[in-house]
Amino acid sequence: MAHSESTSEQIARLEITKLETLLELADRMDLPPEVVDSLEQTKAEAANGLEKLQAISAGA
Repeated sequence: MAHSESTSEQIARLEITKLETLLELADRMDLPPEVVDSLEQTKAEAANGLEKLQAISAGA
């Protein structure tokens, strides 16, 4: 049976995509490193959360 992505996983992927867009904009706007660092940290946390959701789904 094929793995179907849960709504939570879809939301996490959307969040990661939006953070990637914000990082691109921050780079283009030459925003301060603390802004970029905060976005990168949030993206890493979202990616970690997605991995956990995928592990839970795989075990279900």
